[in-house]
Amino acid sequence: MRYRLPILLMLRDQSKELLLDISYQSKMLSLVKRGLSGTNPELFHKMYDENVQKKFAMSVYFPYSKIENKKIILSSDGPNAVLYFSTADNKLALEFYNAFIWLNHQGVFSFDKNLNCKIGKLSIVNEPVIFTEKVLIKTMSPLVVRDDNGRFLSCITDDDVNDYNSSLKHITSMKLSGSNLCNFVDELVISPIRTKKTVIKPFDIYIEATTGIFEINGNPALIDRMIKEGIGEKCGSFAGLCKVMEKV
Repeated sequence: MRYRLPILLMLRDQSKELLLDISYQSKMLSLVKRGLSGTNPELFHKMYDENVQKKFAMSVYFPYSKIENKKIILSSDGPNAVLYFSTADNKLALEFYNAFIWLNHQGVFSFDKNLNCKIGKLSIVNEPVIFTEKVLIKTMSPLVVRDDNGRFLSCITDDDVNDYNSSLKHITSMKLSGSNLCNFVDELVISPIRTKKTVIKPFDIYIEATTGIFEINGNPALIDRMIKEGIGEKCGSFAGLCKVMEKV
């Protein structure tokens, strides 16, 4: 299940410029946590007070915005941020659906020290059925992959592919522990088509990541699960969300 949630960010002081720090992830995550804690405190504490695998992925899009000096200059017209949420777990999807609807009913409330926010109407995004072993995907939030030594990797050229795939397979196996889909992880191959390296700082830590277009080859059910739950690490913190561009 994939959701689209429009957000209107508004200045408290109209004399200031409508800006958001480029490291916005922690503030957006606080927004999501606010909704979940408001509807299911037990799940909230389990999800964020315990070290559990986040079986979902998120991204944020800022329409008509510009980036200058590590700041996002937000549009003042209509919703100026759009949050996307995706999961393969129907029960989890329902819990976050309730959380987002709850946020929508809160009216205007504080986002940070400079901004208020108002949550728009939630909508469901149609997702294609994956039935082929080769799919083109485009990142909606950066892919974060780390090797066994804790080194973050990017995947830009063919020289990067072996190490990147080896680490991605390990991460994917850990995320799918107990699932029959683990049997197909060894066949998984992701290749860069048009990608670039980026550095993100979501929680005061610099992380090397990759954005762009990839070709992914493997079992269709495995690919479908990865696209719905996120590829790589940090998927619950605005990384790893992709969309299907083309089925080959």
